[in-house]
Amino acid sequence: LIFESPSIITIIECAGPILYTAIMVVGVAYTLQIIGQKTTDPNIAAIILSMESLFAVISGAIFLKETMTIKEIAGCVLMFAAVIMTQVKSGEKIE
Repeated sequence: LIFESPSIITIIECAGPILYTAIMVVGVAYTLQIIGQKTTDPNIAAIILSMESLFAVISGAIFLKETMTIKEIAGCVLMFAAVIMTQVKSGEKIE
C-alpha cells in the first residue's frame, strides 16, 4: 500500500477471494483443528501441528507444481526424521 494506489474497483474485485480465504482458513480450518485436538493425545497433536510447514511445502508441490531445492528437500527429510525419532522409543521396533 505504500508504493501502490489501489482503486475502489480493485478492492471490490478482491473482496470475494479475501472473504473466502478468511472464512475457510480462519473459520473452518481452525475450528476443525480444535475439534481434532480435543480427541487427540496432546503429545501427538503437538507433533502433528509442528509438521504444518512440511505439509504446506508438500501441498504446494502437489497442487501448485512448486519446485523445491535440494536444501529444502533435505530440510523436509530432517523434519520428518525428527518426528519419527520422537515417536519411536529406544529399542522399539516400528510396526
